[in-house]
Amino acid sequence: MHILPITSAKPHSRPNFQARVPKPLVKQMLGKTDALANLEIKTAKGLLFTVPAAVAAKLYAKDPSAELDEKQLEEGYVKTLPSQEELAKMDNDVLVTIAGFQDEEGKTIFHLEENMEPMRRFFDVAPDRVIAKTFIKTDNNNNTAYIANKNEKMQAEMANHLQFIAGNGSLSIEESLELLKTNQLNKNLIDFMEARKTKKGADSFINSRLYEQILKTENDKVDVETEDGVYSQLPIEDAAKFFVENKRNSAVADLDAEYLANKAPAKNLTALLNSAFSSERVDCIDDICKKWESKDHQFIDIMISIIDVSTPKAAHMGVIRDYIQMENIDKFKDFYTKPDKYGRGLMHHAALRSPEEFEESILLLDQLFSYDDLDEVMLMHDKKGKIPAQMSDNAAITAFEYFKARPELIAEMLLSKDNQDGSILQNASTVRLPETAFRILQTEPEKLAEILSMNHEDYGTVYLAHAMQNSHLAPIFEDKIVELATDSDLPVEQSIKLLEANNLHPQIVEFLQMQNKN
Repeated sequence: MHILPITSAKPHSRPNFQARVPKPLVKQMLGKTDALANLEIKTAKGLLFTVPAAVAAKLYAKDPSAELDEKQLEEGYVKTLPSQEELAKMDNDVLVTIAGFQDEEGKTIFHLEENMEPMRRFFDVAPDRVIAKTFIKTDNNNNTAYIANKNEKMQAEMANHLQFIAGNGSLSIEESLELLKTNQLNKNLIDFMEARKTKKGADSFINSRLYEQILKTENDKVDVETEDGVYSQLPIEDAAKFFVENKRNSAVADLDAEYLANKAPAKNLTALLNSAFSSERVDCIDDICKKWESKDHQFIDIMISIIDVSTPKAAHMGVIRDYIQMENIDKFKDFYTKPDKYGRGLMHHAALRSPEEFEESILLLDQLFSYDDLDEVMLMHDKKGKIPAQMSDNAAITAFEYFKARPELIAEMLLSKDNQDGSILQNASTVRLPETAFRILQTEPEKLAEILSMNHEDYGTVYLAHAMQNSHLAPIFEDKIVELATDSDLPVEQSIKLLEANNLHPQIVEFLQMQNKN
């Protein structure tokens, strides 16, 4: 007798049950006896997320074989944010991805005061643009994580980092402004970016010294340091105009012509002119001159220092030539003939530089000025009565060599005396100086005799001055005097006067007098 099983099921009526648990999740739950809490899910991109079990169940409810993307995971997090433990387990890629997830109250993980360490890790590894997008997200009360978070230390670190990325050039100016404004960060920094935004080609980059000042200033003014000089106490909106298009060289500044010419305070003229010269802004140089020449008593001093004292001078020469070509020859002559506060003109300053640079300055004027104008500059006296060639032995030698085809000009230089009644040869200290003068004037014996007979108060002639000081140059002058008196085309009477003026060789004088009678 066979006992048949009692069943009400019809053949093939048993439900065909299909598991809704993906195999990777099953493996995580096998053999576990503790309460189900979190599960790990790998996304289609290979990112590994630790999520609440309820989130995982919801995500796989429709398709256990689905490959999830980050957007689906974000939707799964709507009601809950990862715990500190879950965040600690996440690798950097996952942390960067979920940092912007918001719960049902609109909060991100950085709204929560306990997430200091995840925030620091996020700042270390996340790109600036991702950080900016994360921190402009607001909760249901319209507060960003920075504004909502009450952990003062965490909030301070947020402010420091957000302000830094807003000013380091990696964000566009618009992105920087959105980040700063949404988080109600430093007002000075916002004002700076608003002004910077008006400049074509500008970016959000701020060099470190300027950045620190912007954050700390209480009077809305900063000092801007560039390779051209320091611009003192500029309003922040003016400082914002210092930038170089597509560059990151914080030492260089480029200003627009309007600022250079019209807005700059007088105390910044040196830096302004340096900037105009170094950026070859001839139009700006002209505008600055028009504005400041009549208004600022130091203008000539400053212009002189920029053209012929600043370093490197050579970089300015081409700009000067361009400036002159703009029909400014008369104004340019003024720069060379007007004195500074020491009574010195540009050529005096040029004479204090290296022989090569002094020669370069002379060459420039020789190309542009008439002989009369050039002579006026070369014979200009400073407050001490010195001409440019009297500034040093090297200056005199350079001038003599340059003008050797014009002995009459060299003679005028040698006859020129300062306020102490001193002359170039009287103040000479090197053998080369008198030797150069004698060589160039060898065809002008009468001029040379006049120079060597010239009387200097307290000293007498050049020879007597050097002899009185036991100078090593005295014999050189004596030899030249004897040569002129006895072996040149000098008239006998002038030879006698030359020897008598220098108290030299009375027997030669007597012989010449005898000769003169015949």
